[in-house]
Amino acid sequence: KQIPLLLGVSKAVLENVVFCHQEDSNWPLSDSKTLKSKFDDIFAATRWTQAQDRIYKLRKKKSKQIKELDNEMKVMEVSLQTAKKIQSN
Repeated sequence: KQIPLLLGVSKAVLENVVFCHQEDSNWPLSDSKTLKSKFDDIFAATRWTQAQDRIYKLRKKKSKQIKELDNEMKVMEVSLQTAKKIQSN
């Protein structure tokens, strides 16, 4: 666990590039499914996609909250104006 931190690289890079066994060194020439899996591990593509999805959902949720608060504020402004008119009479 400490070696990737000390070297500043991910565990996938260490396993698939730096400390790759000679028998496994041809993985760049393997079938597309295996290759995609290795690249996803190396570049953490899965984590990136999951993070993008979470950001998208959070942004959508916050945008909805902003719209609701904006509508609530408009109602309160109308109520305030009405209260001011009643109070001034």
